[in-house]
Amino acid sequence: MFGSIFYNFWFALAGFTIYFFARFQSNQPPLTTILYGLMWAAIAFIVAYIVRTLIAYIIATPSDQLEQPDEGVESGIEAIAKEERSSEESLPSPEPTVEFSDEQSEEIAKAIQTMMQDEK
Repeated sequence: MFGSIFYNFWFALAGFTIYFFARFQSNQPPLTTILYGLMWAAIAFIVAYIVRTLIAYIIATPSDQLEQPDEGVESGIEAIAKEERSSEESLPSPEPTVEFSDEQSEEIAKAIQTMMQDEK
């Protein structure tokens, strides 16, 4: 709901005030003027509630153009699936990028063994 209930009370106060001052100098008894003023305050309170509900509905409801994509535009789900597929294809493979020959791997192993022996 848009706004707070205080807007309803302000509308009710305005409705009562307008009716009261419009009928203040009439020949009606004061109690009748006050009761009709309260009736108009209640009507203004309900109208304010309806107006607040309509404003909240208008703000919360997206336009039709946002809900229905054009024919040339993909739907959101299709676009997400396509993006996931392309990101999976671009991921690097788990295989190492640099190929080591057997000779190099033996040399690396010997270097590691000598380092480990030096630490002892």
